Amino acid sequence: MCKVRYLSNAGPDWRFNPENRISMRTVQSLLRLLLRVTFSSSRPARRTDMFWWIGVYATLLWAYNGFLESLLAIVWGSIRAAVRREKLTERYGPWAVITGATDGIGKCYAQNLAAKGLNIALLSRSRQKLDRVGDELEKSYGVQTKRVVVDFNGGHQIYEQLREQLAAMDIGLLVNNVGYLPELATLEQHTEQDLLTVVNLNVVAATILSRIVIPGMRERGRGIVINIGSSSGHVPVAYMAAYAASKAYLHNLG
Repeated sequence: MCKVRYLSNAGPDWRFNPENRISMRTVQSLLRLLLRVTFSSSRPARRTDMFWWIGVYATLLWAYNGFLESLLAIVWGSIRAAVRREKLTERYGPWAVITGATDGIGKCYAQNLAAKGLNIALLSRSRQKLDRVGDELEKSYGVQTKRVVVDFNGGHQIYEQLREQLAAMDIGLLVNNVGYLPELATLEQHTEQDLLTVVNLNVVAATILSRIVIPGMRERGRGIVINIGSSSGHVPVAYMAAYAASKAYLHNLG
């Protein structure tokens, strides 16, 4: 079983709980205060001082947004795991829904969540892979699985079908993992189908599925949505414009 290191019995909710999250606005305010204190001293600030502090300011913002926030999430999750022993099923509910659940990160989440006692709704294009992973989870962890064949390039009608299939489930976790990375190329070199697939899988799927499950979470007073992002969503990457933009969208969704 692959490891999701920050997944704990307390739940990986540091980034997604407004009460716990250190916002970018807070970091900006602290840095502005630092600048004011620096330049309010009796000694006149030299131009080199000013540009040095601007560089520090920009670097710290970039580091926090691109790396430190994730590190803090891991540390915070570990602390909560040590202090609170509440089970994920008690904290969030009995079912987790995972898109792109038969390979890679999605499969890792499925294994880790099943190991913690959650039933898993697996969403993927391949019936063969769904059955293989579903059988493995049921046999290894004794949980229930629901296997949903879905192609997120299939248009808006697929979401009505998903709404019907998920309606009766007590969903505590949604992992928006499905995504698409086309071959590296400039924006104009990508085919229109490549760009549409990036938007459909990386943006639309997470947005509409969140919209489907969140009302039930609010009604029950518990639940969590996890969006799988990328460092490219924080720092622009050459030849990955559409993909990086889609991940930046996910970082700001919610």
